[in-house]
Amino acid sequence: MKTVCVIGDIHGHVQLALCMAARWQRETGQDFEAVFLCGDVGTFTADDQLDSTTRRHGKSNPCELEFLQQWSVDPQSPWLAGIFPPASEGKFGLTCPVVMVHGNHEGFAHLEKLIPEGQPEMAVDISALPAIEAGGRIRLLPPGWKCMTASGLTVAGIGGIEQGQRCADYHPMAFIDDDAVIRLLESDPVDMLVTH
Repeated sequence: MKTVCVIGDIHGHVQLALCMAARWQRETGQDFEAVFLCGDVGTFTADDQLDSTTRRHGKSNPCELEFLQQWSVDPQSPWLAGIFPPASEGKFGLTCPVVMVHGNHEGFAHLEKLIPEGQPEMAVDISALPAIEAGGRIRLLPPGWKCMTASGLTVAGIGGIEQGQRCADYHPMAFIDDDAVIRLLESDPVDMLVTH
């Protein structure tokens, strides 16, 4: 049986989350087939995309801005590449794909440009999902889409929060896409649903 790792609400702490996943693999002796991030990754690519909460928290905890300052720049911060090569090369050894759904604290101006027009009816290979960062190592699972892991595990994604859950002035994409939910309910069953 293949194992996946699911991590939620990392709020910019991408290195910490992925290095912990790699450490978990090493400690258990079982490699993950994929890592799924359940939103609030903090995928901001420009300072003017920051929401007020992230901006406020970023002043006391600069890791909230890690994606903006290290992952979205090209070239990326060089140490990020050390997370992914095999452990046999003296690296962290997280060799599996990393896939995210969006939360309500994301760089939506960036993410909305990545989602292709139309939605595939069938699950797509993880490699067909749009990459969200310069290194192409983290992929976006758009709302209502399905992807398939190498072993055939079918995973669907729904990002965002419920309308009215927060009073902040959020981008429309920050909210659950009801049409995406209905499409999933009317489609073939999946093995796993990743939500924020």
